[in-house]
Amino acid sequence: MDKRVLDFLCVYFDRYEDARQLWLASGGRPGLLLETNNARTRWTDALQKIDGGALHYQKFLSEALSTYPGNRVLLQALEGSLTSEQRQALTRLQQTILADGPDGPELVFQEIQQLPTTEAQAAVVTTAAHRAEMENPQASNSFWSKVKDTVATDGVKTLIEAAVNAGVKALKGEV
Repeated sequence: MDKRVLDFLCVYFDRYEDARQLWLASGGRPGLLLETNNARTRWTDALQKIDGGALHYQKFLSEALSTYPGNRVLLQALEGSLTSEQRQALTRLQQTILADGPDGPELVFQEIQQLPTTEAQAAVVTTAAHRAEMENPQASNSFWSKVKDTVATDGVKTLIEAAVNAGVKALKGEV
């Protein structure tokens, strides 16, 4: 269990109703979330259940990031949860984003669609967006604006679209 994620959840999702919304949006069953006013007890129990497979950790982090885009604790946890296959895809996406070529958005989607789950896709997209922003904000902003336009026209999966939108919001400082 990541103590920084636990601390973050206890502060920013401290109310039971906020915690429940995040839990349900992440695919958690309602009866599994401990109903208590003590946020630390609730989130410690919830994170243990996530570790036990109650829901997908990357989806959980992606959902939390949709509420708090650009949050460093959540982004670091998300990046730390990537598999080696996802890390390789992330490296390729990073290179494509920073190159900012005309075929970039299409190459990104080809790479993303090879990942096995929408959770993996969203995790890699979100991490890539924020990494690129740290290395070259101007190129990153331009690239993700193009990607967002491509998403709108190609009808890419909802979770990827949400991740891209969160990335664009964070890049524009709309946290």
